[in-house]
Amino acid sequence: MLKIIIFFWKKKIYRISDIEEIVYETQHKQANILRIITKNFKQDIYPAGTLKDRTWLEMKKELEKNGIKVRNECI
Repeated sequence: MLKIIIFFWKKKIYRISDIEEIVYETQHKQANILRIITKNFKQDIYPAGTLKDRTWLEMKKELEKNGIKVRNECI
C-alpha cells in the first residue's frame, strides 16, 4: 500500500496492485509533483517541493522494488 498524507486529517491510501504508474514531474516553475496514475487511468497530483532530490530517488527505488513503473521527468 502507498499512503499519502497531505494534511493530518486527510489520508489517501492506494493499493500497489491498483497503481499503473507514478510520474515525477515539474509544471512550469512550480515545485516537483508526484502524479499517481491508477489502472483505471484516474490521476491524482501531489506537490512535494520540500523533498530533497535524494529522497525522491530513494522513493523511486522503493517503488520499483514493489513492481511499480516510475517515470522521472524532473530529477
